[in-house]
Amino acid sequence: HGKKFQIISQIEENTYKVERKGKTYFYRQFPNDYPSFLAFINNHKRLINNGIRCPKIKYKDKKNYSVVLEFIEGETVFDLLRKGDLSEKIYDLSC
Repeated sequence: HGKKFQIISQIEENTYKVERKGKTYFYRQFPNDYPSFLAFINNHKRLINNGIRCPKIKYKDKKNYSVVLEFIEGETVFDLLRKGDLSEKIYDLSC
């Protein structure tokens, strides 16, 4: 995508909290793994199409299999799952 980001911290392997022009973003890379990159993009679209609020994708780099999304401060779904703090509502996302 040609845009430069400063890494603030590593969240997980190939996943970073980054900054550009005073704004914070979520950066995810799928090294040499086009199928996972494509699945991430398609799953993101599916969530949005099913009314699930998600961070907006700001940049997609199809050459380097990476994506930059809005960064939303706070707990993740995985944090809530670990704490058992999620609603009982189940979403069928199969399309």
